[in-house]
Amino acid sequence: HALALVQPRARVVIVSTGSELVEPGQPLAPGQISDVNGVMLEACIRNMGASAQRWPSIGDDAGLLARTLQEAAAEFDLVLTTGGVSMGAYDTVKQVLTELGAAHFEKVAMQPGMPQGHGRIGARGTPIITLPGNPVSAFVSTQVFVRPVLGRLHGQVDAGVAPAHAVSAEPFASPAGKVQYVRARLTQDSPPLAHPTGVQGSHILGGLAEADCLLVVPAQVQQVERGDELEMLDLRQESR
Repeated sequence: HALALVQPRARVVIVSTGSELVEPGQPLAPGQISDVNGVMLEACIRNMGASAQRWPSIGDDAGLLARTLQEAAAEFDLVLTTGGVSMGAYDTVKQVLTELGAAHFEKVAMQPGMPQGHGRIGARGTPIITLPGNPVSAFVSTQVFVRPVLGRLHGQVDAGVAPAHAVSAEPFASPAGKVQYVRARLTQDSPPLAHPTGVQGSHILGGLAEADCLLVVPAQVQQVERGDELEMLDLRQESR
């Protein structure tokens, strides 16, 4: 009998953090928001070919969060968190993982998605990636950082979104010193023509929902003109 070596799908858990979060579909009191990140990232991870499970969100309780992350690390192959990694008074993820010595936190020269963290946690040394809390930042960070990690867990050497290029359909400004990932809609195929989807705020999911690519604007470019060719991440590509 012949034997085949198989690679199981990576098991990923998503833990959203913040006392303001409420389960989607539940009524919101003043100061509360729905946990859209958990639902969005669960779908993203499944589209990337991994097994995804969303756990209930955790409030700003350091002890509960530490226990939850340790439990997640014992059960899953990759732990993703969202929120709690900036410089605020209640950035519990950063506080807990720093005390555990389990992660490193950096400011990455990109927009959206500047605050990032990564490390290993638990007895098994399970990888953990801490994503920003703003939903567009969390999505872009997943495409840029999480997708390659999942590919490596699945045995692939080169596992990012395949690079491609598109032509900008209109001019727009880009911040100095940061790589910008511009949400855009593609029309025509040869060459692909990219139309930015309006205001590019890191909290605006409407523009992201309309996008099927991310235009990658280099850090040294502050003005993109109509007709300029840019690298893009094609969001229409999915792992099966």
